[in-house]
Amino acid sequence: MKRILNIMTLKSQEDVDRLDEVLRETRLDYRIKLEESVLVLMDGSSDMVRIARLAIEKAGFQVL
Repeated sequence: MKRILNIMTLKSQEDVDRLDEVLRETRLDYRIKLEESVLVLMDGSSDMVRIARLAIEKAGFQVL
């Protein structure tokens, strides 16, 4: 099940690269869409969402 997380302050390719670097460590299956400021989790179980949220916060972003 896909889940979409809206990310505050995701504004540039540099932000996407920083977030991608942190998310690669989690081994999640995801896509980052800069133009929509969202992270799409391909496997959106509640555990995966929690892991993604923690990684996003670690990278310095906030999830709506």
